[in-house]
Amino acid sequence: MPLGYDVRDRKLIINEDGAARVRRVFELFVETGSGTEAAKRLQAEGVTSKSGRPLEKGDVYKILNLRT
Repeated sequence: MPLGYDVRDRKLIINEDGAARVRRVFELFVETGSGTEAAKRLQAEGVTSKSGRPLEKGDVYKILNLRT
């Protein structure tokens, strides 16, 4: 399930906490132009995935390319 969403009654519902993290990923990527640099800054800020692990470069690119 994508970061920023929860499933209720088989429908995607926006999770505000996760949505804020997704917006931050986009902000940092636009600012830096680099997935690697965005990931470094997200880790420094303590931004995590749903499971609580720090976001890495691959996570940043997944978020940026996810159509949802």
